Amino acid sequence: MAKLPEDLLVEANARLKAGRAGVAIAAKRNTLYLRGYLKSIN
Repeated sequence: MAKLPEDLLVEANARLKAGRAGVAIAAKRNTLYLRGYLKSIN
């Protein structure tokens, strides 16, 4: 049985969090967004 898009999104965000990627995927209507912080290296 195929997984729902919402379930896939939760799983992807869990993998990103476990990998300490610093970003998360957010869905709004029919668009996916990456949310995160960018750090300046001087």
